[in-house]
Amino acid sequence: MHNNILLSSFTLGDLRIDYLKNENNQVGMLLLPAGLQNTVFINKSEIDSLVHVKVMGDAYATGFASGSSLRCSSTTQSLQYLSQHTVKTQNKLEIITALAGDNGIAVDHHIVLQENLKAVVCFAVVKNKGEKDVTIEMITSFSLGNLTPYAEDEAVNQMILHTIQSTWAAEGKMLSQSVEQLNFETSWAAHGMRSIRFGQAGSLPVKGYFPFAALEDKINHVTWAAQIECASSWQMEYTRYGDGICMSGGLADREFGHWYKNLKTGEEFATPHAIVTAAMGDVEEACRNIYSYLNTTISSVDGEEDLPIVFNEFCTTWCNPNIENIKKIVDAIKGKGFQYFVIDGGWYKTESGNWEDDLGDWNASPKLFPNGLKEAADYIRKHGMIPGLWFEFENVGIHSALSKRKDWVLTRDDNIIKSGKRIFLDMENPEVLEYLNQKVVKQLKDNGFGYIKVDYNETIGIGCDGYESLGEGVRRKVLATQRFFKKMTEEIPHLIVENCASGGNRLEPSMLKVSSMTSFSDAHECPEIPVIAANVGRLIPAKQAQIWAVLRAGDSPQRLYYSLAATMLGRICISGDVPELSSEQWNIVAQAISFYNLAKPVIKTGDLYITRENVSSYRKLTGYQATVRMCCEKNQALVVVHNFTNEDTIKISLGADANPQICSCFGVEKDQIEIKQNVLHIKPPVHFWGCAILLNINM
Repeated sequence: MHNNILLSSFTLGDLRIDYLKNENNQVGMLLLPAGLQNTVFINKSEIDSLVHVKVMGDAYATGFASGSSLRCSSTTQSLQYLSQHTVKTQNKLEIITALAGDNGIAVDHHIVLQENLKAVVCFAVVKNKGEKDVTIEMITSFSLGNLTPYAEDEAVNQMILHTIQSTWAAEGKMLSQSVEQLNFETSWAAHGMRSIRFGQAGSLPVKGYFPFAALEDKINHVTWAAQIECASSWQMEYTRYGDGICMSGGLADREFGHWYKNLKTGEEFATPHAIVTAAMGDVEEACRNIYSYLNTTISSVDGEEDLPIVFNEFCTTWCNPNIENIKKIVDAIKGKGFQYFVIDGGWYKTESGNWEDDLGDWNASPKLFPNGLKEAADYIRKHGMIPGLWFEFENVGIHSALSKRKDWVLTRDDNIIKSGKRIFLDMENPEVLEYLNQKVVKQLKDNGFGYIKVDYNETIGIGCDGYESLGEGVRRKVLATQRFFKKMTEEIPHLIVENCASGGNRLEPSMLKVSSMTSFSDAHECPEIPVIAANVGRLIPAKQAQIWAVLRAGDSPQRLYYSLAATMLGRICISGDVPELSSEQWNIVAQAISFYNLAKPVIKTGDLYITRENVSSYRKLTGYQATVRMCCEKNQALVVVHNFTNEDTIKISLGADANPQICSCFGVEKDQIEIKQNVLHIKPPVHFWGCAILLNINM
């Protein structure tokens, strides 16, 4: 046992923070659900420092850490408590804890609590107050130790580690593994650091994993979870060297992400923010806490409050837009409830005919648009929609004149970085920024576009030249991209910005904050769309998540209901063979839009609950999925059901006192739904069938 004492405690809303100090004046913290009265064992583990910092030249932690973890370095071990103060505003409390260590290193640890929110923001600022320059090889945005504090021992068969995996067109699959399955138990002598470090290196922050981690105590029903706000290289890490488990995260460190940062005397560096929670419940409840934080703190731009419907012609023309087919599509969808019409890739193609090879010059094709893009934009506006235009302005193709400008593009080891046929512009270069101001911002302005879809289809990788480390290079270039996003909206007020990266490869908070909406996936017309959309919906606000329904002339009513029901998991985006749809098919689309308009308040603010039965493979779906989005403000619930191969009645519980009343249905008739003791009973008529139900309920 250890001799830890309570330094201070703060409670705001549903969260409590206990700061602990040991006899060596080191400080750690416990983040706890305020309403849980279970005994907390503060002395079962050594103090885990509020911040972990590794300085070049430090000793690594003992117990075989070198090569697998930079935590618990000699600088971290030297950090001593100096002071703590708070800054209060009307509904916020910021706690700043000052630490000082060897080599003149000082760290301010920040936690921001906000009333009525169930997650906190955590970050650190490291300062060089010494007489010599230092190089930081790792610094955490957050670190939680002594997990679980509700068990006096090592909590055998009690702890579950959760990650959210992500690949192209299969975003957001949660993986849950026990400590025992991961061989993460402590040793007989509590010796030997265990470390599980994961994340990504590059400029696609959701390539491999979401920047998310969670640790669940299934006996005491508490889950700790965190999400990093970082669009460049990041990492999460679970470590163990005793009974308690530590969970931390932030920028990818030198070993994992090729990052280190020089600090001259008097300089400081702030980490990315982390959103952190302690939930009374399982990992799904922890996700709802983080989701609620993002949904509340990310504001909609003007005109977006009503979640307008998008049409994108990508799956209609397949990167072959021209003035004739754009007008034909507009004529087919005008007056049917669409507010945005997006012209996707290919409008700039040269005689090469390849939309990827021609990235970068951004001149409208005189063959495809002989009178320029303004004719198309004007035609779209004339018929009541806001025109949008696709760009992938951070990259250039091999046929672009810019591909030869080595002074304008990113290099590594003095070689131009190439990923497939793509080359990356230097978003910090003033000449590049002026070029993009002319080619992107001015082109949008001059032609009357009010919407830009920003795509990004490759990753820089481990980093680029220009700074002290490759990882610092990619961090700085990604921040420059985000500044350009902000510049676009400053130059064009009310501009709608869509964040896309081969679908969902940039689904992380810092990109959500500079965008109006985001593409959920490139799984445009796959049966697994509802599963991916629900997965993404754990952490991405539905008011920003653009869910596609690609409609084909040969689609049966069953297929249309299946596709359109999935869009109720976020924002509706339509593509496909709209000029060829029959009146019967358009009637089903109209039903979907009418239902969506009724369900918007629930989509915007409701909490998501996912039920799945026998769903394993995404490509060969079996069983069924049912989601419920509960909205306390409106006393309503939105139920979306997708049956894959299930033969039995689907039962959906709505809570003991819900008293549900059917308000509206899509894809199912009221007499096909039976309500027994607050449980919906739905018998799917066929395989691969979808529906949505809006309910009035007691909350």
